[in-house]
Amino acid sequence: MVWLHDGRSEKLDFDGEAFHPVAASEDGPIYFELVTHGTSTMMEFDPATRTAKRAVRLPLPADTGSVVSPDGKWIAFETQEEGWPHVWLRNVASGDVELMAGGRCTNASPIWELDSKAVLFTSDCQRGMGLPALFRAEIGGK
Repeated sequence: MVWLHDGRSEKLDFDGEAFHPVAASEDGPIYFELVTHGTSTMMEFDPATRTAKRAVRLPLPADTGSVVSPDGKWIAFETQEEGWPHVWLRNVASGDVELMAGGRCTNASPIWELDSKAVLFTSDCQRGMGLPALFRAEIGGK
C-alpha cells in the first residue's frame, strides 16, 4: 500500500492486499480491508505510529460509497437494506448513525456540499424505479 501524505509517498508493507480505505478524519485512523490468503480482515492504521492492527470498532457498516464531509465531522454513506439502497449519516465524534433517505426506492451516490451543511444524492422515490433525480438533505442543527 502506498500512503500519500505531506507531499510525498510512503510505501507501507502489509501481509496481503489492502482495499477500501476510509479515513474518518485528516489525522486518522484509516480503516481498510486486508485480504491475506483468501481471508478478509478489517484493519485500523494509525498514521502517527505507522502501525496497523485488527479493527475493534469499525467506522461504517459495509457500504458501497462513503464520503467524509469537508469539515471532517460527518460521513455520508449508502448501504443496501431490504433490497433497496439507503443513504445514512454518521457522526464521526460520537459514532451515532441516522438514516437520511430510505424507503422502498433507490437512494444512492451521496456527496457533500463544500460547507458540510447538506448532502446531495440521487433518488427515484416518488418518481418511478430507475428514474432518479437529485435530492438535497440539510444537516440541520448538528
